[in-house]
Amino acid sequence: MSEHKKSGDQHVKQVASYIKKLVKDENPHSIITEDKLAYETAQYIYKRFPAATSIYTKFEKDGAPDHFPDLMIRENQDETEVNLFKVKGNGIVQPKNLGAKSFLKQYFKSETLQKKFNRFFEESHRKFFIEILIELQGYKSAQLNTLSIRQLKQHVKKHYQSFTDELEPYREKFLSGIRDYCFSIFIEEYNEGSEGFKTAFNALLMPNALNVISRYKKDGETLRIETFEPGEYQSHDVSIHKRGGYSLSLGYHSIALNLRFKFESSPLSSIKLATSYEELPSPDESQVTNLKTVQEFENFVSNHNETEKENKSNAIGKCNEAAVQYAIIKNYPSVIQVTEDECIGVLRTYAPRVAQKELFNIMKTAQIAMDELNHFLTKLYSDYKLESVQLTGDSYIEDTNETGDIKILIRSQNRYYEESFSLKAYQRTLAKITSKNPGAGQILGEKYFDVGTLKPLLKNLKENYEPANRQQSLETVSERIGEALSEAANEKLIKGVQALLGTRPLIISFYLEQKAHVVEHGKVNGKITVLRDTPTSIQNRLTWNNAKEELDLRIKFGSGGQHGWSSMKLACDYKIKEHL
Repeated sequence: MSEHKKSGDQHVKQVASYIKKLVKDENPHSIITEDKLAYETAQYIYKRFPAATSIYTKFEKDGAPDHFPDLMIRENQDETEVNLFKVKGNGIVQPKNLGAKSFLKQYFKSETLQKKFNRFFEESHRKFFIEILIELQGYKSAQLNTLSIRQLKQHVKKHYQSFTDELEPYREKFLSGIRDYCFSIFIEEYNEGSEGFKTAFNALLMPNALNVISRYKKDGETLRIETFEPGEYQSHDVSIHKRGGYSLSLGYHSIALNLRFKFESSPLSSIKLATSYEELPSPDESQVTNLKTVQEFENFVSNHNETEKENKSNAIGKCNEAAVQYAIIKNYPSVIQVTEDECIGVLRTYAPRVAQKELFNIMKTAQIAMDELNHFLTKLYSDYKLESVQLTGDSYIEDTNETGDIKILIRSQNRYYEESFSLKAYQRTLAKITSKNPGAGQILGEKYFDVGTLKPLLKNLKENYEPANRQQSLETVSERIGEALSEAANEKLIKGVQALLGTRPLIISFYLEQKAHVVEHGKVNGKITVLRDTPTSIQNRLTWNNAKEELDLRIKFGSGGQHGWSSMKLACDYKIKEHL
């Protein structure tokens, strides 16, 4: 049992003991108060029930104590349930932890949703363990793919009994993924008018009980005693948002019910949802937070100096992502930041590799991108409110085509919609942009076109590589790709193109020209034509939509010739000129 749990149970027993003495009409001055906070809580409750005739605790009931309210107070013929919370300072109230694989069935009364969530959860949990073993411990995928989660845990246990710094990215990826998937389920349920929110609110917010919060200072002295009485959920007017720390917030009136995904302890432990509730921030409070973020972002750019030189292209892209989020916050001052000051954290990490003048141009172009984004959203939703914004980190997702760099939550006509955008930044206007750079060993495999593999060919070329045949190696691989795609069924070509382009619209910034566009590529359907060795001997071109859209697959080495053999990649260049 945790110390927090022990302290809470002791608080319940002490408060009950003091109330019983007060009910027996003992002189308050004669009661020995070893626990001042518990005694003052007992007095507070007794004043609410001066005619109380009996009181008993959850420890006096048959069965597991935590299945009952902390106290039951009888006054005349009425019984009132009382829940007690002992909280340090102004901390949040955390009533209970829920099981991740049972909470939708138990509290939202939906076995169908629980099964749907559990399928995604279990697949993500497998990936969590497999990636740790392969990437950190050198296991081979063939060793792991057929193992159960229980068996995978045994392998992880050999190396990790607790979380370490190197495990943190994997923990973050896993918890973010299941939080985001749960969020998508919630907005679907809301849009369908589900009654599940009513049952969950009424079960978790305890509207029919008296909830007494005893707050204390660092020195143990009483800060204040207060009650939490949210009232029963009556309408369908719920706000749903993601929050930092792998949390979801379900708001009703002025109350937020927060659900936070967490490991119970170690990476081998079960996954729980910690519940808490607090008052929802007002629009004015959100505006104050956002104004602070905007000012800090602008001050950082104004005082910035470039200090590093390597990996500049990646830094430009990341600074552009931060700038677009900053521009959204500035243009929508009441928007909720899923992770507060996220754009500033990204800027601090990547801006040292970017010149100040470039940062200014990126920031100004992001403001222009807002005009394009507003125009795009107005076409989709004639009347809408932008509710929240987040940068998309690395997480497990159900559909790998659903990738994006930034997500915004829209509320329109009392329905929720989450829009995801890929963000691109270039110095000047281009006719084509690179959508992805997959490894050559992946391109014909299951992730993309699913028509075979280049791995044996690549292995052979690597073993026989000489600088003199470098170009020939590229041409050989490109020829094999063109041959495989020419013979592929059209549905395989569609699958591959969709995987390379993704399904999300692009916000493209040409920051030296201070131009921006939102590009929504056409749906990939109909006949796809494969043009081999086009426009060069190391490229193959795919065209569709009456040749109005095209994607060039150009094979290249990952590093320059001076490094000898390096992994081959494909630069997948998508024509955007038709969309500008």
